[in-house]
Amino acid sequence: SEAGYPDGFSFGLSCPNDRYINDEALCKAMAAMLAQAGMKAKLNAMPVRNYWPELRAGNFDMYLLGWSPGTFDAEHPVRFLVTSKNDEKKLGSWNFGGYSNSKVDALLPQIQREIDPEKRQAMLDEVATIVRDDVVYVPLHIQPLLWGSKSNIDLTQRADNFLMLRWITVN
Repeated sequence: SEAGYPDGFSFGLSCPNDRYINDEALCKAMAAMLAQAGMKAKLNAMPVRNYWPELRAGNFDMYLLGWSPGTFDAEHPVRFLVTSKNDEKKLGSWNFGGYSNSKVDALLPQIQREIDPEKRQAMLDEVATIVRDDVVYVPLHIQPLLWGSKSNIDLTQRADNFLMLRWITVN
């Protein structure tokens, strides 16, 4: 009511149902929690092969997205998720919510060329504060990494869940 919606409102909530651990169940739980606040989310769960094209086409009101930077560098999600979309410069290509902040856009190229670790980290921290304060994304879930192995297998597992076959030996 305080936000101007005394009767609540409805919107679509789209989620993959075969991409993340319990992705559809997570979205069902989220829809139930939103309903308690008068927000009626109509859940549309689908296989990821259909999900990505729909997400890229901008057909969703609200969506579930996971992100793990392949570079292990905080610049990566800034470039793809929170920089204003610019197809020519290949920026903001996963910024499906259309977020745009001129300060974030100005900081990205500075972050990309800064070699002093402390100065670079200060700029990354500034972007993180802006994104948090603007509530660009709502972090809901950290997917655990689950692995099993036999005693005759020696492996090193990367933190981003990417499996490197060259790091596995079978005795």
